[in-house]
Amino acid sequence: MTRLVGAAVFGPLVMPAGVEEGHGEACACLGVALRSEGWALWNTWGEGGLEVTLVVSAVETTVGLLENWSRGRAVDPACRCRRGSPWSAGAGSDR
Repeated sequence: MTRLVGAAVFGPLVMPAGVEEGHGEACACLGVALRSEGWALWNTWGEGGLEVTLVVSAVETTVGLLENWSRGRAVDPACRCRRGSPWSAGAGSDR
């Protein structure tokens, strides 16, 4: 399970509150391709207290998380991160 401390969704028709950049600028800044569905940002903590932002394509899942959080339901996504990814538990492990 990935413990999130925040999440946001952005796309051609919606940007997070306070973000002045448009969809194209945000994608360029994050180094991701433009997608009509947009992207989701998941904020969590890495080893040693490092702040980590994951850019994920799971926009509908993220909207569901935000809806649950707005109702006071503390839920986190179940995520089997790729082996060796910097956000996996013990990079290079099989967890």
